[in-house]
Amino acid sequence: MKPRDTCKPVTKMVVISSPCSFTLHAMTYVVRKHVMFLFKNHDDLALYSTFNRNIEFDDVIVHVPRDASAVLRLVQKFITLRSPPRILALVDNAHVPTLKLLRAMGIFLIFSLHDSLSNIRKLLQDSSIVRYMSSDLHAAIKAVQPAPVWASTWDSFDGVQYLTPTETEIILDLLQGVSHWQIAKKRFVSVKTVSTHKLNALRKMELRVLNEFLITPRR
Repeated sequence: MKPRDTCKPVTKMVVISSPCSFTLHAMTYVVRKHVMFLFKNHDDLALYSTFNRNIEFDDVIVHVPRDASAVLRLVQKFITLRSPPRILALVDNAHVPTLKLLRAMGIFLIFSLHDSLSNIRKLLQDSSIVRYMSSDLHAAIKAVQPAPVWASTWDSFDGVQYLTPTETEIILDLLQGVSHWQIAKKRFVSVKTVSTHKLNALRKMELRVLNEFLITPRR
């Protein structure tokens, strides 16, 4: 008889980044039994330092705050790696433009801070899960984007169009208050080219104007 196989715990390389100490401690508690090495920090500069270590991470858990441009710029760097980690985005509330931006960037694991810690624990244990959105966030998306009449099943990621890296960078620049002229000068292109990239990005995110990020209420 062969000896019974021992069930070994899952060991991973995980990064947790959040400006909120409570969130940071909660996520640390959730993942501590499933990681080999854990890097955690409170700010974007520390996260940049972690990224620059050239370590291949399995999961990157990022708290996306209200002013998310800086942290999303770094998330984009993780996404464009040759072997990108799974990105788990934690959001404070159901702000639809931010959710649409996350989807269009290719982030398919989006948690509300109102979600249960057991869901995050389950996700970390099962690397085969590649798409998840908390129920309250899904409801907010569905309220403004009803399921097609022909679809028997539908989730918040169906039919998503992805931003190019250039479109992502331009949208993040604009959200940080950088003008079209400054972006054009930095990229050695015309202002018209910048505007074209912006309009293409808005169309992919299913937003009419960039101001929706400012005027849309947070639920």
